[in-house]
Amino acid sequence: MAKPPPKASASPKAAAGKGSPPSSKAAGKGRPDSDALHAPLEMKSRTHEEMAQDAKRTSRGKGQGNGAKEAKAHLERRQKMSRTKQLAVLMTLPLMVLGVLGIYTVLWFNAAHTVRNIAHEALAGEYSDKDWSLGAKTASGEDAEVSISGFPLKIIGTLPGVAIKAPERWGGWSLSSATLRLEGKAWGRNEVRIHPQGKTTLTLASGRSFDLTATDLSLLLGLGRGDTVNTLTLSAKDLTIQPPSGAAPAVIASFELAGSALPVSGQADSHTPTYEGSLTVRDASLPPDMAPPIGPSIRSLEIQGRLLGLLGNGPSLREKMNKWRDDGGVAELDRLYLNWSPLQLAATGTIARDDHLQPVGALSSQMQGYLEAADGLYKGKLMRARDLTLSRVVLNSMAEMKDGVPTLTTPMSVQNGQLLLGPVTVTELPTLSWPPSAEGRELPTLRPNYQVDRWGNVSRQD
Repeated sequence: MAKPPPKASASPKAAAGKGSPPSSKAAGKGRPDSDALHAPLEMKSRTHEEMAQDAKRTSRGKGQGNGAKEAKAHLERRQKMSRTKQLAVLMTLPLMVLGVLGIYTVLWFNAAHTVRNIAHEALAGEYSDKDWSLGAKTASGEDAEVSISGFPLKIIGTLPGVAIKAPERWGGWSLSSATLRLEGKAWGRNEVRIHPQGKTTLTLASGRSFDLTATDLSLLLGLGRGDTVNTLTLSAKDLTIQPPSGAAPAVIASFELAGSALPVSGQADSHTPTYEGSLTVRDASLPPDMAPPIGPSIRSLEIQGRLLGLLGNGPSLREKMNKWRDDGGVAELDRLYLNWSPLQLAATGTIARDDHLQPVGALSSQMQGYLEAADGLYKGKLMRARDLTLSRVVLNSMAEMKDGVPTLTTPMSVQNGQLLLGPVTVTELPTLSWPPSAEGRELPTLRPNYQVDRWGNVSRQD
């Protein structure tokens, strides 16, 4: 029996009308790999932004890995450099310490040399006038030498058996100390402090002696170039001046005397300040046998002043002062304050020298307690009776009341060896002695036909 003919395939239109999925399934059954081949085409396509983000994530991951490696390598390099620096510091530190110690040692010995030179030059008379005497003796009577100690913290020079004697024109007093101690610093060699230690005795020209003790008695020297003394300060605290007889001592709570040379240019004249100085005394109590007639207690004394004009060049102090006076040099008293119960005095003015180098000056003053002070001067025979009477009349007429206290404002003058308040002579002033001229004039050989006039000139008489 014959087989029926195969059914004709559907037309393209009919196939297209039925949809593609069935045909796709049919095709898929016939080709098993069709799903695998066409799977990427069927997935949702990614945008360019998503692809860029994926690339960034990939590069970031790679970068993090590289950064960790670089950080580790950098840390290792830093540790290696740190160990090298530590080793260098450990090797350099001893050298630096040795260098500093070496420099300090050199400075210490230089300063010690300065201290020794100051003592030796003073003993040789470098800082003294010809008539002054300064010496140092050991217990056996030999000339003493300066011994230096104190390394490394201090520079201490010790000089035993020191004695200073002033010439007669300066009072003829002498000062002796068991030991003189000089102190300095390696890093401050421009200052040297001198302390007397042990028994210190002041002897007057009359032979009367006083023992000096103090909490801090010292002389501070400020040095300039060439170890020249530019400033000096003599100070003391709780200074006691004890007579050897056991009488009541004089006690000064604090004392300071300071002076310094001021820098001067080459065009200095009589108005140029060249030196300045000050004196300060606090709470000084004098025993009855030493107290002046005014009273035994000085509460305060302050003096500040300046020297105007250059000291002249000359071999002696007298010739220097003469040249300074002739060039118009004066001393300006910036402040004078005295509280010497019952007298209180404040003054300022100018002081100069006359032809005999005695002080002359004019000051403006203001004072209280002047009548009581005048009575004390009269009782002490330092004021005549007629001057006391005149002072009571004149000074009372010139005074005015301030806070219920009679206050006198009057000019004060110093002339002809006297201290005057207005027209009233208060007291006589001591005469200052000056050394003679260093260049003594040789007297010529006199013959009968030679004469010498009043100025020392020699003339021949025919």
